[in-house]
Amino acid sequence: MTFPTGATTITVTINRPVPAGGAGNSGRIIFTPSTVLVDATHKAIYSGSGPATLDTNGAASIDLLTTDAPGVLPTGWRWHVDEQLPGARRTYYIGLPSTLGATIDLSALSPISAPDSRGQSIPPSGPAGGALAGTYPNPQLSTATIASFDAAGAASAALASAVVYADGKLAKTANLSDLGSANTARTNLGLGNAATRNIGTTTGTVAAGDDARITGALQTGTAAGGDLGGTLPNPQVVTTHLAAPLPVAQGGTGSATQPFVDLTADQTVAGNKTFSYYTTLQTGQVNGPFNLLGTVGFYGAAATGQQTIAGSRSDGTALASLLAALNLQGLVADTSTAGPGTMTVLGGTTQLTPTGNPTTDAAAINTAILTVSQRGGGRVLLSGDTWTVSSSITPRSNVTLAGVPGTVITHTGNSNIIYGSTITFTDFTLEGITFLGPVNEFPAAPKRARTTSGAGAQTAVFLSGDLDTTGSGQAQLTNFTMRNCAVRNMSALPIRIGGVRGKVSVTGCEFTNNQDCGFLFCQEVIYNGNHVMQGADNGVSLSRGCQKITCTGNTIENVAYNGIWVAGFGTDKGPTSFAVTGNVVKNVGLNGVYIDYAAKHGAVVGNEIDCGLFRGPSDQPSDANGAGVYIGGFPTTDRANPTDWATGITVVGNHIRQAARAGVYLNGARRVQVTGNVIVDIGTQFLADGTTAISSADATQNVGILMENASTSANVTVALNDVIDSRGTAYCNFGLVPQNTAGINAYLNTMIGTRQASNLLETGPARTWQSTQIFNQDIKATAGVTSGSNAGSGTIEGARVNGASGSVRAFVWQTAGVKRWYMRANGTAEGGSNAGSDWELNSYDDSGNLLATPIRVTRSSGQVAVNGTLAQNAHRVSGASAATIAAGAQSASATAASNGANDSSGTVNTTAVASPAAGTIATVTYASAYAAVPKVTLTPRNAATASAGLYATAEGTGGFSVATANAPGASASLSFTYHVEG
Repeated sequence: MTFPTGATTITVTINRPVPAGGAGNSGRIIFTPSTVLVDATHKAIYSGSGPATLDTNGAASIDLLTTDAPGVLPTGWRWHVDEQLPGARRTYYIGLPSTLGATIDLSALSPISAPDSRGQSIPPSGPAGGALAGTYPNPQLSTATIASFDAAGAASAALASAVVYADGKLAKTANLSDLGSANTARTNLGLGNAATRNIGTTTGTVAAGDDARITGALQTGTAAGGDLGGTLPNPQVVTTHLAAPLPVAQGGTGSATQPFVDLTADQTVAGNKTFSYYTTLQTGQVNGPFNLLGTVGFYGAAATGQQTIAGSRSDGTALASLLAALNLQGLVADTSTAGPGTMTVLGGTTQLTPTGNPTTDAAAINTAILTVSQRGGGRVLLSGDTWTVSSSITPRSNVTLAGVPGTVITHTGNSNIIYGSTITFTDFTLEGITFLGPVNEFPAAPKRARTTSGAGAQTAVFLSGDLDTTGSGQAQLTNFTMRNCAVRNMSALPIRIGGVRGKVSVTGCEFTNNQDCGFLFCQEVIYNGNHVMQGADNGVSLSRGCQKITCTGNTIENVAYNGIWVAGFGTDKGPTSFAVTGNVVKNVGLNGVYIDYAAKHGAVVGNEIDCGLFRGPSDQPSDANGAGVYIGGFPTTDRANPTDWATGITVVGNHIRQAARAGVYLNGARRVQVTGNVIVDIGTQFLADGTTAISSADATQNVGILMENASTSANVTVALNDVIDSRGTAYCNFGLVPQNTAGINAYLNTMIGTRQASNLLETGPARTWQSTQIFNQDIKATAGVTSGSNAGSGTIEGARVNGASGSVRAFVWQTAGVKRWYMRANGTAEGGSNAGSDWELNSYDDSGNLLATPIRVTRSSGQVAVNGTLAQNAHRVSGASAATIAAGAQSASATAASNGANDSSGTVNTTAVASPAAGTIATVTYASAYAAVPKVTLTPRNAATASAGLYATAEGTGGFSVATANAPGASASLSFTYHVEG
């Protein structure tokens, strides 16, 4: 959901572990604010709540606002927690201050008290009234209120009197000249007579600084003595009189026998000496061995340890390593030429400028990258030119390869520009570079195939680390970043990032006219704020083996296949833990967001998806896809029989438009929520061939929310969705298919303007209503209405039709909405003595007009009136008369055994003779003869009877015989059931 701008959030995790030997916990935990939350304008409402549904391991997580989030009002609110677990329910309040950090487990939070009875209030705004003036939130006391505090004017009078009194005794303007006695005032203030004396050098004055009356003080110009020479106030030290050696803390040796170190003349000093800071040797030399312990630094360079020279002498990499080591020690300034480019070391940046345009070999760039990496890391900055390489650039640790505006890299062959696989690196970054390939066709609509101008780069960045199971022998690659780059016209994937540990981050980049940006077997992928256009495959493939994915704020348009692929491939299943949020997907050949191969635990939230009504790319038409959001299980080769399911996925708050087949398409999904989506203008007039019209009754095409192979999905919630067809000619058939299945729980959805009537029904498990429900319009129950339960006892009332005296209370049977039968309590008023409200059964003609009242029952007397002929066509048998069963010639039983045999039905059991032949095995004689020969149906009850070819013979009004067309097995048990229709 959308939070206020600047508001802080916290991820709350839940863990209800699986009991030993038991199944995982299930259920959900609902978080609700204790009051209505608003932003600073007091208008927009942010509920910030939601359910956290536990997975099979009893775990879940949810992002919530912190209870001290800025921009959220009122303050002091708290979260209400409702734990709805099987067999248990618990509610309480918690606080979520931002000081808890980014993530907190629910078990670590202690319940706090519920809000007090006053609740929470929103700070007031607008004009103030009553005793106040101004506006909230900063009103002031009104003038009238202030005046009311001194209504009689007593305070004003007292103040005026005090002023008059003060003016009479001590006037401000008199400057203390109106004191009665200055001496008395000084005495009262404790002042001596110095306050009345002038400064001077004579008796009766306050002494000046040069007063001769001051003795023992040193005057300016006085000669200094002792160890000092010159005159005051600036004497100098001329000699010392140390009674003991000067301490080390004061610059001495601290010893009476060891000499000072003479820093101006030759001197031999014994013993090890430790210098805590740099020692500079000028134009001198060191005689004998010079041992350096620890690190050493030379002029202009920081102290470093012993350097290691790496690389090969044959290809020049060892020399480059040596130069880098000497440069690091400050012994040389490396301005040597590296290949056709010039490499200048500038602090932490190595800047390259090509000298051999338009063709420059990758060696210059690789040398610079290696040099920067070996000295601890930094930037290699390419000038704003076109660099054409004939071999790949190799990533190294702690290096950023960047380009100034206008920097372009191309390749002379069908290969990769950046390639990393066999050399270990950590923290390699690309920034501000444009990579160009050879594709020269720019389709305006989704299309797969493209033409090229010849040889050129297939992929801009190809990384394959040790987690990538598609290869072997790869090195460990950790942390890759690509930002603010552009990749255009690649004949294969623009970037292919596989098996990278740590974090892979691709942000703020442009990918135009390539195949799909591919990520596989990475520990974490962040793909945010990128723009993908004219893709020949998917927009981005967040594929198999990726463990944590964030795909946010991207714009993807005009791609041949799927906008965002979050799925596996081949025999590899889809990713786990993903968030696809706030993306714009427009004009895709297949699906907007494709979540398949049993991807798990993710959210598709707040995306704008406009598929453009394409049924496949122009060169590969297809009716199999065409969904705004597709969610599927594993394997994809047998959708009806999944072995694993897409699990724990929410599809919330998306705006899905112009999907050719379905807005949301589920196939092998469990614990999926499809809630709060707006699904508009789904479906096309024709299939992909452009000529086969799609019927308005087709339940597999043109559907708002489609569940194919519905039995493969379970615990699917479809709620609060709007399915709308706003076109002049609607093509969306249904809002939801199937309309009712055990795997779906649907409620509070709407369906507007579709070809079929509203079918977004309340489905799912039975609900218990604890109070009377009032419906002001028809209730349609297409599957019927059931009253009571298997455990019901006593009187179970099916329905009540209530009304006032004189009202007609009825049940109606219709054909295509037109009356055929009308069962009612009629409108005869109840006037006492049990009169009125008589029961009637009315019949109606084909146009819905009354034909007759075949049956009427008077309530007061119970008299039944039949209006018409009363026909009795059944064969009637008095009492419990049973039919007679006799054994036939081919039966070994003297009398065939029977079970409940009567004139209408029964079961016969007999045994074939030792050497049977085809023929009669039993004869049934009715207890009472029929008026006409009835129809007899025989049903074998075991294999021997069925293989013998059972049939009825000698049928008459009084009974029939049973024979076999084939000889049954010797002494075979023959059992059959008969049914008589007379």
